[in-house]
Amino acid sequence: MSFLLDVNALIAGVHQDHEHHAVMPAWMMDNKGQSFHVAPLVTTGCLRVLMAVSGEKKIARLVAAIRTFKDFYEVRTVEDDIELDELGDWFAGPKRVKDAHLLAIANKKSLKLVTFDKRLPRKGVLRLG
Repeated sequence: MSFLLDVNALIAGVHQDHEHHAVMPAWMMDNKGQSFHVAPLVTTGCLRVLMAVSGEKKIARLVAAIRTFKDFYEVRTVEDDIELDELGDWFAGPKRVKDAHLLAIANKKSLKLVTFDKRLPRKGVLRLG
């Protein structure tokens, strides 16, 4: 099986103070041999959140932490070629646009979206935590 990590899943893997930090690396080790992916908006979203919560002043250290995680678990970046009309109509409100975008990427690339978010639809989604 192949998986697409959402922003919170990537943050949980990278940031030791995340509430699900123990869950994410353990899940990835349990699924070693599977294919893990992130979209560019996931890595930049992770960087944005880490800059806000980590207290780290040097962006290069945060980028290195994300890169180290990706390298260790062999996480590949998947192309984001989704157009707005591919998002579907299941979501309501601006806070779900990113989720719809990631789910559209996952569906188009035959990946299962990995998240801790219980508000996403069940189809094509693997909820952890």
